[in-house]
Amino acid sequence: MSYLKITFLAVFSFALFACDTGSSVNNKAPGSRKLDASKGCFNESDLMAGNIVGGTRVNVGDADQKVAVLMIGAKSESLVFCTANAIGRRVLLTAAHCIDTTVAKYSIALYPSITCESGFKAQRNLVAVQTVVRNGGYDESLEIQDRQDDIALIFLKDDLPADYPIFKLANPDDLRDSDMYLYGYGRIGGDQGGTGMLRRATLLNSGIKILAASKKVEIDQSKGTGICQGDSGGAGFIKVGDDLQILGVNSYVFKRSSEDDLCGGKGVQTMAYAYKVWIDEEIKKNGTIDSATR
Repeated sequence: MSYLKITFLAVFSFALFACDTGSSVNNKAPGSRKLDASKGCFNESDLMAGNIVGGTRVNVGDADQKVAVLMIGAKSESLVFCTANAIGRRVLLTAAHCIDTTVAKYSIALYPSITCESGFKAQRNLVAVQTVVRNGGYDESLEIQDRQDDIALIFLKDDLPADYPIFKLANPDDLRDSDMYLYGYGRIGGDQGGTGMLRRATLLNSGIKILAASKKVEIDQSKGTGICQGDSGGAGFIKVGDDLQILGVNSYVFKRSSEDDLCGGKGVQTMAYAYKVWIDEEIKKNGTIDSATR
């Protein structure tokens, strides 16, 4: 496989995000962002920039607004944005590369957007993380395409609200004719870019390829639907009967040619079901009993 451009999907945004901060801090990265410190949220116009990969925005009040949550890691002057999905009342599934060992504190946003316009408020909509666990096989010293086991768990201090769905892990044998349903807080849908706003997109079954030997799922994004920055850790769902189940965890994207957009080539996910035993072991180890993977 020829990789012309490979990138992880986590977003590192240079801005301070804290409920008790006393002043706004400007982001020096492209698509400059400014935190409205008095509200604990971002102005929507500062989050919108660039193109994204097919789909639509999930708004407050939509039936699927609680399908995914946003993980926010606070560093001294920066943030780590990734997507996560619940597999237990206190257990979230995400990507290993989303876990930055230099991050002092992680929080979870239980809201489909971190914009002021959506009604998000950090003091009200953030919940605390107890601990995070990366799979022991993940080796960040390797080249991106050579890394395995890009999967991690987030353990919350308290239970999620009862109306948040808990998802099972899909056996890849159950893929059959199902399309893939993508959710992420990055460049996944709509007609503008930005991160921190939940988006949905549907990828046709013909664009899904199971790579059993490497425990990965490859998705063809050339037709305008896929994953991009901020969508790391989010789930690629398939329908098993009437249920949405997690097939893959968003890991990275790569270009197939120099003409491709950054996220217009192919996406790669970690096959969640291949880590079922590890997930259950970590859940037991961390004292959580309500696993949805059994």
